[in-house]
Amino acid sequence: MSILTCEKCGVTNYLDPYTFWDYEGNFKCAGCGELYFVKKVNGQIKNGPTAGKGSEYRLPGYAEKREGNNFTPMNEEGNVSPPAKARADFQGKPIDMEESVRGNLVAGRPLKPEELKGGIWKEILE
Repeated sequence: MSILTCEKCGVTNYLDPYTFWDYEGNFKCAGCGELYFVKKVNGQIKNGPTAGKGSEYRLPGYAEKREGNNFTPMNEEGNVSPPAKARADFQGKPIDMEESVRGNLVAGRPLKPEELKGGIWKEILE
């Protein structure tokens, strides 16, 4: 994660490692809206931050403003990027399955005692 402080307003912008891993372009400061150009390769800053060009940009993953010795989060919509969403079929528990997407046999569910031979699943043993 890269932590960059805006020179204009002093807001600390945290560039999320997932969206900014291999990125070359602008990001917008969460405090004042100033555009900064940054080039990142494998999560490391190679160039920047410098003044941004153009109108394309990404929002930081998190931002905070320093007020004295306290840090105030700036997580309002439009200041930072929205959080990653879970899959639509996510129910808070594992999905029971017996074969993978490629059709390979997987033990992706609790097995019953009669399905086991010793400590191994009978279908895998066969």
